[in-house]
Amino acid sequence: MTKFDKWIRRISKAIRKGRFNFEYGTREWYGIQITVGPVFSSYGKIGYSVMIDNGRYGELEYDQEMGKLVYSKDCSGVGIDIWSNNI
Repeated sequence: MTKFDKWIRRISKAIRKGRFNFEYGTREWYGIQITVGPVFSSYGKIGYSVMIDNGRYGELEYDQEMGKLVYSKDCSGVGIDIWSNNI
C-alpha cells in the first residue's frame, strides 16, 4: 500500500465518521495539500469536492444527499464509488 493509498483510506474514514472539516479553501491535511469546494446540482448544494494536491492526484466527491463518496483520478467527477450508504 502506497502513501497515497493510506491517505485516501484515512480521508474516506474521516468523512464516513463525520470527522472531516469541510471548510472551503486550500489547506494541508496530514501532509497533503487539499482544496475543498461545494458540489452543486440544479437545485442547490448537494455535497463537497476535495481536490488532492491541486488535482494532480485526482478528486474525492462526497454527495451528502445520496451518502456517496466517489474518487475520480482525472477530476472528471466520474470515478470509483468508494463508499455508499445504499450498499
